[in-house]
Amino acid sequence: MSSATTQALRTSFRRIASCRRYNSSFSASASASSSSSSSPSSKLDVRPKSELPADKMRILVELYHQSEKFITKENLSEAIDQAFIYAHVEKTSQLNPETPFAALETEVMYHRQSPKFAPPNEVRPISQSADADVKNRDWCFQRGPREAAIMSTLYGVADGNGLPHYDALLDGYKAVKADIEQEEEQGRSESG
Repeated sequence: MSSATTQALRTSFRRIASCRRYNSSFSASASASSSSSSSPSSKLDVRPKSELPADKMRILVELYHQSEKFITKENLSEAIDQAFIYAHVEKTSQLNPETPFAALETEVMYHRQSPKFAPPNEVRPISQSADADVKNRDWCFQRGPREAAIMSTLYGVADGNGLPHYDALLDGYKAVKADIEQEEEQGRSESG
């Protein structure tokens, strides 16, 4: 994440921490520290009283995974260049498919070089046949929304990019918490 995003999150967490609704221990410590001298090393305990429901946590985790793609002031110029200069659009719509100009030039050159009254003697260049093979193979990697939802439910990753969904994070959290409790229990039994 960018530093601007991190700074914005920290500012919002500080505002939340100062709210009495989210943290009653902060208000108690604030009243105690107002009577005594405040130390600069004291930090805010940013823990909300209530937790978000699982559905909202799932959405929050997915938003976090998408945050790299957000357009900020720092990457605005790059995003504009990517959208208008470097983007390669093969089809404008399903009803009016357009062939890129470079492909049309290649096709014209191929037809000019081939014989006029007989089938062409040359085999098509490898790059063109490889492109056709790749386009024909892509159908197996395309998933509709239903298949994508099934894959994310089964494997717990967001959009096949390897980033864990909330359920996978929750399972991992439970496993780590159980390991910590087991280690603490072993430490108590060894010392006792």
